[in-house]
Amino acid sequence: MKKRFYLLGTALAATPLTALVFFLLSQPQDETPAVVAAKALPSPLVAMQPMPAMQDSLSLSEQLPATSAGIELFNVTDVAGEEVFDGENPYAAEVIKAQLMQVADMYEEASRYPVGSQPITSQEDLARYLPPSKSSVSTPFPVDGLDKPLGLALTLSQHQAFPGQTIDVELKLDNLPEGASVEGIAQLTSLGGQWLENISWQSQTQESGSARFFGQLTLDATNSRQWPVELQVAVRAEVDEHPLIATAPLKFNPPVAVLMDVGGSRQHLSELLIPLQFQVRRPGYYFVTANLYSASTQAPLVHLEAEGPLQGIRATLELKAHAQALAVGGDEGPYELRDVRIVRSAPDNEPHDLEGMSLRKAWAVSGFSLGSYDPTPPQDEFAQERLAFLRKLGQL
Repeated sequence: MKKRFYLLGTALAATPLTALVFFLLSQPQDETPAVVAAKALPSPLVAMQPMPAMQDSLSLSEQLPATSAGIELFNVTDVAGEEVFDGENPYAAEVIKAQLMQVADMYEEASRYPVGSQPITSQEDLARYLPPSKSSVSTPFPVDGLDKPLGLALTLSQHQAFPGQTIDVELKLDNLPEGASVEGIAQLTSLGGQWLENISWQSQTQESGSARFFGQLTLDATNSRQWPVELQVAVRAEVDEHPLIATAPLKFNPPVAVLMDVGGSRQHLSELLIPLQFQVRRPGYYFVTANLYSASTQAPLVHLEAEGPLQGIRATLELKAHAQALAVGGDEGPYELRDVRIVRSAPDNEPHDLEGMSLRKAWAVSGFSLGSYDPTPPQDEFAQERLAFLRKLGQL
């Protein structure tokens, strides 16, 4: 089964228990809600903590934490019938019910539009739909004799990198004692610590209470051929001989597909069809995400997603913006397509999803009069059944 609702799931994943519901909604449509729930609900079930968006194909078991702060474990023995809660926290059941009802409300709102065409109505919406950008870590280091812990922040300008690109590396140290002696080194390594490249600092500045190191890492296309997908930048700083160590993750792979062009858009019934033309370097099953902006006001309008196989050297995948989602922003175009993310789903015999790249940051897209679209709302015969099931879970 391919990963339906790949993007909708990531957008909702900031809500507790959403990953569980995402699992329920992504199951084959010919299975009843009770069968799906029996597969999805472990025993004991735990209240999930918020998860970062766009994780790398973690299984449900990997996403479930062992415990949840403030909420004890409890058992659900019969999803469709009598409930049995076994835990010390008398409010745990009500917390879970409230969270499920919240997710049901979110699903009801999202299901008004096709999964691959969701209106963007706020900066919060846009933030959920943006691809991962920077990679960063911030860590305090308590030191005997100092009132405040030393602060270390490591930031990489990119979360995903491709051969030939240059990554900015910034190391900041805060809460330094007056007159402190500060040194720092940085290296690119594998997750296991194998050295790959040194990173030279191009500038170092130190002011009262803080220090900043800036360097760049160029990912040489020849030297990086044998590098693993998962890398890290490791830094070691010394403040008056107190060692501070931190790492920031970096994903790396040659682009598996390249968005070469966006063809002429066309109107079909209630949708604006946007053809994406790819050069495919590794055939497979792909997920593509992008955001549609107004070319005149630069306002974000609609989040788009598509999925399907990309085979051969040249291949096309269509994004479909539904008129009902376009009407929320009231913009008839022209548009710009930005924030493109291309992900090749890992088959069973491969460990990682791999990323592709777009030749441009923005692509021009023509629009049509909103009144010229077919006014028929999107149809999903299973949406009401799923919604009713979610609300039933929240009332157990």
